[in-house]
Amino acid sequence: MENNKIIKIITNILIVVILTITLFISYTYINLKLLKKDYPNVFGYTFFEVTTGSMSPAIKKDDIIIVKLNTNYQKNDIVTFKSSESYVTHRIIDKSNKNVITKGDANNTKDKIMNINKIIGRVVFTIPKAGRLKKIILSPLVLSLLIITTITTNITYSYTPKTKSKSNILSIIKEIDTKKLIDSIKVDLLIIIILILVNIIPITISRYESTGVGNTTTNIAFYLLNKDYQTNNIKLTTLAPSNTPYVYRFSVSNFTPTKTSEVDIEYVLKIVTTTNLPLTFKLYKNEDYTNNSSTNLVTNNNTVVTADSDGTYFKYITCAKETMLYTQTKTNNYTLLVYYNEENADEMYQNTIESIRIILDSNQIVDN
Repeated sequence: MENNKIIKIITNILIVVILTITLFISYTYINLKLLKKDYPNVFGYTFFEVTTGSMSPAIKKDDIIIVKLNTNYQKNDIVTFKSSESYVTHRIIDKSNKNVITKGDANNTKDKIMNINKIIGRVVFTIPKAGRLKKIILSPLVLSLLIITTITTNITYSYTPKTKSKSNILSIIKEIDTKKLIDSIKVDLLIIIILILVNIIPITISRYESTGVGNTTTNIAFYLLNKDYQTNNIKLTTLAPSNTPYVYRFSVSNFTPTKTSEVDIEYVLKIVTTTNLPLTFKLYKNEDYTNNSSTNLVTNNNTVVTADSDGTYFKYITCAKETMLYTQTKTNNYTLLVYYNEENADEMYQNTIESIRIILDSNQIVDN
């Protein structure tokens, strides 16, 4: 009898706690979905789930942050602000009366200067990996197992055998305490409501997470011997806005370490890029690109942007025909510069992947 009272007290406490959480999340749902607000205001605080990691290690991907709204901001504060249609969480690295400059701790570059009024609040608390836990719990498999386990627990908790005789399904049903079952179902329903509503937590990004550096290790070699058509890809997955160009190098030769071409060869070099990011390109042959007198092979005359059959746009850069005579071994060394200027920084490009395809179309020179 005493055990039943303790269980009842615990159950009632759980119901109150879960009901409070349910009301809080329901209030959030009404604000976000019905009133179309970007984030809820709960006694001067709001919360976001972080979906990227450029504030690492201070704030990591899948953390949930608590943000105090409309407070005073100081240098080194981690703040959440609106940029375009998204919310970004970065650290203040410089501040004047009306403007601030922010930057992700793990980023290579700072953000654009912005008016301090764009900041909605300061991060005051972080719940590590709460977003990941949310994703795990809400996965179909885990949610199904949770429901099955809950139902089994409810029946076990409410089942009170009244006789010592062998039980069958019908007698088990009769011996279930209906009041206990209803109490446990109340708790379960509230938990399910919380799990469903927690999915509407607003998100914030930490844009331009990158470890990209200007000089890369990309070094592609093309040999004009047996293949008349060659291609190689460069995937630009670590670009961050920078006023320093990203440098890629490749070479074209009419010989290998063991063999030399026995015929005269001509080739046309093409560079095909996607157009997902606002990039510009420069290409140099056998020259130091840092020398102001060097010739950029990319011009308006040899560059065209066109769409394929799927409606995807590509930029085509076609260089002039090059000749290599069999009477001498020759290598043309190319340097490709990719510019992603800081002035083009925008969170809309977060996690965007750009690719470059280098195409070499060659053939034997035949005398007329």
